[in-house]
Amino acid sequence: MKTLVVTLTILACAYASVADEASHKKAAEAVVALLAGRVSVETVGKNLDACVPRFSVSVSKDEYKKIRGEIYQSVHDDIVAAYVKTFTEAELKELVKFYATTLGQKLLKNWTELDSSVEQALISNLIRRMPELRMAVAQTQQPAPAPVPAVPKKEEQ
Repeated sequence: MKTLVVTLTILACAYASVADEASHKKAAEAVVALLAGRVSVETVGKNLDACVPRFSVSVSKDEYKKIRGEIYQSVHDDIVAAYVKTFTEAELKELVKFYATTLGQKLLKNWTELDSSVEQALISNLIRRMPELRMAVAQTQQPAPAPVPAVPKKEEQ
């Protein structure tokens, strides 16, 4: 009887764990759906489409669509996994609530422009400071000066 109770307890805990994982993943899916086009899921297809003419092997249209869909799904799954790893289920649900607010909608609407502004600020600052960076790198690559030998003291007569 004791073994049956322990077994049922373990099974109940395992079921609860699987249910929690499923609802956690579902919450992450909801956030990723809201962010579609803002996290790199959407850019996968565009980047892949841009690379197709460069492929050396010819692929049929149907085969390409199949491969593209598999890659897209794989990236999507990886992004959902990253959200599950980073945020608790409660936090993901709060993100969904936030993105439903006026401020959240404004953030989503302006996400691409903000991201572009941040990227441009980074690039312009790197370009402006490039001479300084080059000099710092050059200094680290120069050999250290040879040590100057100590001059022995003259003995007093």
